[in-house]
Parts: sequence; C-alpha cells; structure tokens
Amino acid sequence: MDPEQRRIVREELWRSVVWFGLGLVCWPGLVDRVARLEQDLFTVFGLPVVTWAVLTGGMIGIRTVSRAELQYQLTLSGFLLWGVILGVPGAVYLVAVESYL
Repeated sequence: MDPEQRRIVREELWRSVVWFGLGLVCWPGLVDRVARLEQDLFTVFGLPVVTWAVLTGGMIGIRTVSRAELQYQLTLSGFLLWGVILGVPGAVYLVAVESYL
C-alpha cells in the first residue's frame, strides 16, 4: 500500500468514528418511531454497523480510485451556514410536528 492510500484509509477511518456515533444515536430513534421496523438486535445495532461499513468503505473506494480529496474546509461563515441549513428545519419539525414548546 502506497503512502497516499494509507493516508486516505487513515483519514476515512477517523471520520468513520463520527459515522458510527451518529448511527448509534440516530438509528434507534428512527426504529422507535417507525412502526414497520421491528426493535430487535439487528435494527438497533446492525443498522449502525451496516451504515458505518457502507459509508466508510464507499468513501475509501471513491477517494482511492479518483485520488480526489473530497474535503471541505469549514470556515466560520460555512459553519454558520450549515448550522442554519440543518438547524432551521430541525426547529420547525420540533415545533410543528412534535409540539416541542
């Protein structure tokens, strides 16, 4: 394995920690709310593992084949923009659907 590929794998494995954490937090909440998904060992623990493996393997494969960085340098304005893009729909959902006030 060449040094460039090792760097890509290392970066994506570190990034995959976030994917796995998000999967562990989000999938059980989704399974709890969707009546068609049964609450068993696979849906609560298996879906986060499958999500982690697909995202990590896919990104390693894409970056290795294309040799593209596929990284976004987040500035303060970009951070605020993403906060608004993600936060406003989340707040509207909590207020309108969940009556969270």
